[in-house]
Amino acid sequence: MFGPSLGDRFLALVSDIDAAITDAGCRQLILLFCMLILGIESSCDETACAVVEDGRRVRSSVVAGQQEIHEEYGGVVPELASRAHAERITGVVTRAIEEAGCGFDDLDAIAVG
Repeated sequence: MFGPSLGDRFLALVSDIDAAITDAGCRQLILLFCMLILGIESSCDETACAVVEDGRRVRSSVVAGQQEIHEEYGGVVPELASRAHAERITGVVTRAIEEAGCGFDDLDAIAVG
């Protein structure tokens, strides 16, 4: 007779880890390692998006900079930067999803920073 399947062993391991983490009051940690997360971030002059699998594997990372917009002013112009973020965010998110080889329905969470 064969032992437990690899799938059964994996589920048992996840259950054991989940119980240990829950006991420690850190249940969110186990969830991070079983998810596909879309991360969105912007700085003063960059709009970025990435898809991360299981908390470790970056499936895509897309950054849209604004250097060409602000060059002539010698620094970032907040009004121009905010407009550029609004214009670029949809394309950045769409491209990150496409490059990750998934769809919006495949995502488990969205993180914004």
